[in-house]
Amino acid sequence: MKLLFEWRRNIVTIGLVGVVGLADKYLVCIERLEIAKIATEGISAVTRPAVYSRMIQRRSTKQSLV
Repeated sequence: MKLLFEWRRNIVTIGLVGVVGLADKYLVCIERLEIAKIATEGISAVTRPAVYSRMIQRRSTKQSLV
């Protein structure tokens, strides 16, 4: 009986460790996704004004040609 209890307890601890490990991996994935999202937002925030200014320049050159 004691052996069975020990075996069950071991399975529970292994299960808990597995769940914690999975949660840890999941959190790491979320953090990486957040970092990637922040990085892409930062890059787009840097490049967006440049793109807008180019578009405005193109428009103004088209208008001056007409």
